[in-house]
Amino acid sequence: MVRRIRRPRRLATQATMRRLLLAVAAIGCAAVGAASGGDEAPALEPVERLYQQECAPCHGETGEGDGVLVYKLRTKPPDLTSGRYKFKTTAQGEPPLREDVFRSITQGVATTPMLPQAQLSEDEAWLLADHLLSLVRRPRSGKPPEAVEVGEAPPRTDEVMSRGRGLYGQMECPRCHGDRGYGDGPSAYTQTDAQGRSIQPRDLSYRPRKTGDRVEDLYRVFVTGLAGTPMPSFGEALTERDRWALAYYVDSLGVEEYERGPLQSIGEEAVGLEIGTRAAEALAARGGIRPPAE
Repeated sequence: MVRRIRRPRRLATQATMRRLLLAVAAIGCAAVGAASGGDEAPALEPVERLYQQECAPCHGETGEGDGVLVYKLRTKPPDLTSGRYKFKTTAQGEPPLREDVFRSITQGVATTPMLPQAQLSEDEAWLLADHLLSLVRRPRSGKPPEAVEVGEAPPRTDEVMSRGRGLYGQMECPRCHGDRGYGDGPSAYTQTDAQGRSIQPRDLSYRPRKTGDRVEDLYRVFVTGLAGTPMPSFGEALTERDRWALAYYVDSLGVEEYERGPLQSIGEEAVGLEIGTRAAEALAARGGIRPPAE
């Protein structure tokens, strides 16, 4: 079998890099200027300054996903004010837990420009997580969200795999992800997200996945769905037994690995290193985005 290696996007030229750094510097100066007070703008709270410095270049000054550097990104940042978080542990339609947001900040989202924000202290990451949740504009119910229950995975058997293969077709997964999971189904090139932007189905044959590489992570996605995308929840459509079977089968499709770039980067993570220079320096100091196990 010919091994497929996905190559990361080419790094920007030095001229492009200079433009990116100037844009980030301009945003940082604007945040500092606002914090100093004056007639034109009120002083910013520390967490607001942190957001403007670390997040606004991509996510925008108010969190709507319209930052000055968004033109550089193939994977567009979400509108944080909508409350639609893809990577969360709560049920479909529910807001994320603050722990979900903290995890995205500290662990990043694999293969995207969203890097682990290793330059932040733990306290700063928690403050930033709470600030991001405060940007949500839709009404909130009085009951706090709860994480969906993910029980112990059953043994992986031939019967489970056969059942999962059948469910993959039954739930029409090939329409988007393709028969072999390559993300090349007949509907793959017409998908849009909640903001009307073109979105590509995941190539399931590659690891690491954005949602995590454990079969439990796939099971959770089948319960929660991916908010703001065409990926629905199967929480009511499938039994627990069937969700595990489908999770095992989809997990088995992940047989390829991405080629690694600077600091162990994969795909658009290389762009994230160019944009997030403070994160890049902190990641370099710890041994990369995916430091070797001790």
